Amino acid sequence: MAAARFPPSIPFSSIYVHVGTARSSLSGKMSQMRTVLELQRSLSALIPNVCRSRYRSSYCCPGWSIKPATGLCVIPICSRPCSTGRCIKPNICLCEGGGVASSCTGNAESGTCQPPCLNRGTCTDGRCVCRTGFQGEFCGELVVKAFKLFFPLTAICRETCLNGGRCIGPDRCACIYGYTGRKCEADYRTGPCYTKVKNEFCQGQLEGVVCTKQLCCATVGRAWGHPCEQCPTRLDCDEGFIKNIHSGQCVDIDECEAIPGLCQGGKCVNSVGSFSCECPEGQARNIETNECRDKDECLEEGVCQDGRCVNTDGAFYCVCNNGFIPTQDRKSCIDQHSDIVSDARQGNCYTSLSRGGQCRNKLEIKLSKKDCCCGMNMGKGWGENCDICPTPGEDTYIRLCTGPGELTLINECALRANICGNGHCVDTPDGYRCECHPGYRKGASEVCEG
Repeated sequence: MAAARFPPSIPFSSIYVHVGTARSSLSGKMSQMRTVLELQRSLSALIPNVCRSRYRSSYCCPGWSIKPATGLCVIPICSRPCSTGRCIKPNICLCEGGGVASSCTGNAESGTCQPPCLNRGTCTDGRCVCRTGFQGEFCGELVVKAFKLFFPLTAICRETCLNGGRCIGPDRCACIYGYTGRKCEADYRTGPCYTKVKNEFCQGQLEGVVCTKQLCCATVGRAWGHPCEQCPTRLDCDEGFIKNIHSGQCVDIDECEAIPGLCQGGKCVNSVGSFSCECPEGQARNIETNECRDKDECLEEGVCQDGRCVNTDGAFYCVCNNGFIPTQDRKSCIDQHSDIVSDARQGNCYTSLSRGGQCRNKLEIKLSKKDCCCGMNMGKGWGENCDICPTPGEDTYIRLCTGPGELTLINECALRANICGNGHCVDTPDGYRCECHPGYRKGASEVCEG
């Protein structure tokens, strides 16, 4: 930033600083030069509202003008009339009664020492009490005395102003629109959020979502804004968290509340640092749209071995290779010559046998041999030839009814509606249980009897 100077039309002798008998105590040019340099360094950090060199058409920062008596940029400019009040800060009026507003014709909010006292002045009973070396209603005027010299006066900020901000006073940054904070470090601009970047073009704009860059990039966004900006590779906090500008802590984002439309077609469930979509069966969260869409099961490993997978809306089925046939649910293929094939065929299931070994009491629905013979108190015989169901513990029972290391689960309540007689059937992992209706109790066969 170019060093700012007093306008040449204003003599330096008209600025007064209380430096005691500095002039009389100086001896020689070298002593005077050292004193001037020291004064220059101290003044450069104290002159307020200087943004440009005197060679520019405008000497002061926007919203300020020069006070002729001192040459300092301490006269604020108000674009709207202050009427019976007075302009105390760019576009801020101090109205009668102590209220502060953009115009004294509107409603004003009460305040104390508005604007705040400058240059570390203290506010006492609504008035600014200035430190030594400053004067004026808001301590914005520097008091200089003794030297008729011209030298540059530059505002000093110990930490660099960020995001295009400018240093306009001791550790004071003027931020451009969309940024705030002591160093203009906080970005509160809002814009669209995108979930995909392809060939440097932003795609997948979230419908109806306008949010800050931090919120977009910390949740489901990969780019943000207009024009579009790719999300940074590193954020202030981990994904799913956002930094609190006041406390500086990283806090969890409730994506389900912050981003409308997440998990459309299903239910959004927030978790610490993330979220999940509970979608209907056969659907899953689409990473780009964040909607519940059809899940392509054919992309999963191990689906339709010995065949070809065909995806459908909400499901899939297998087209089997030669020598293999689909299972009853068409979700896998089995060797047509294996024992499993005969076990998977549908046939009549009988719940009792006569003394001569004939099948009796046929169920209304046809079942596979496994469903008929492996359930608790289910079938005694199966099929056209009345194949006698094996007894638990036999090798044939183990081959028929057990999977890889565990027993096949059968829902007896669904397959045999009246299995409990005068009671309600409740399916359990190891079989079922009967809850009898009032006036009935379980008999020897666990059936509810009168």
